[in-house]
Amino acid sequence: MKLLAAIALPTLALDWTTKRWAECALAKAPRAVVGDFVHFALAHNPGGAWSTFAQTPERLRLALFGGVGLAAVVALVLMHVRGGGARASFGARIGAPLVLGGALGNLVDRFLSGYVVDFVSVPHWPTFNVADVAISVGVALLALDAARRRSAPPETRTVSQP
Repeated sequence: MKLLAAIALPTLALDWTTKRWAECALAKAPRAVVGDFVHFALAHNPGGAWSTFAQTPERLRLALFGGVGLAAVVALVLMHVRGGGARASFGARIGAPLVLGGALGNLVDRFLSGYVVDFVSVPHWPTFNVADVAISVGVALLALDAARRRSAPPETRTVSQP
């Protein structure tokens, strides 16, 4: 549980801090970061990933995303505890807390403001934030870990070592 908190809480704090910075620093105009490729541009996303459900009534949207978000938080904590915590594989030890920190970051935004603050803009991709990066990296680590375990010989598929 210590590792879960040691990764999820700083992820949440970094996400929250960068979103508050973006709301102050980018309120008037976007900023170029890497030429014409990466910009910081403030966006308020009332929907889900890629603005899905953005046109859904706010109460329904908050209930949907709040319910799914809270269920994900509970599932990730249970997965971490039941999966052996510090004894789990690298992908599970690092991936689950990253997803948890990112999910909490976007959930806090949604409950406090009714939308998620996004600010990183690259061509041909929806604007995103630190929480989205943490969730994406965490899910990728979990998926790679699951694929590795499925392809491993049966005797090495255990989560923890004796």
